[in-house]
Amino acid sequence: MSQVTYMAPVEEVRGKICMNRGNGSVMVTRRKCYGKTKNGTPRLGPKEMYTYHLHKGKWSAGAEANRELFKVAQQQATAEMNDPERLAHWQALFEEQLDKPKRGEKQYVKIQCYIAAQLLRKLKTQQ
Repeated sequence: MSQVTYMAPVEEVRGKICMNRGNGSVMVTRRKCYGKTKNGTPRLGPKEMYTYHLHKGKWSAGAEANRELFKVAQQQATAEMNDPERLAHWQALFEEQLDKPKRGEKQYVKIQCYIAAQLLRKLKTQQ
């Protein structure tokens, strides 16, 4: 993914710029918002631009196994969010990764996505 610096007035443009090109790829431009700080200021990420290639055909056995692991991680994340004590634990970790992002690690915008990613990482290391 590359970092993009836009010129004015493109700097302030929001929304979809490009659609499916017809060759099985989609150009994506975005700027994530990582929620808001305690004073209400949006936490904006860098501007990103990349091409998304649409998959055709059957998924490989490894991809299918990964999808099953992801399904298990999602189910566990839902269970963790339904337990108030576990949710408080995860909330602290989630806020920490927003307030103090570690270089090279992904920042998560939604707590359920953060929990699922951590559980998926754990499931993959157990195999």
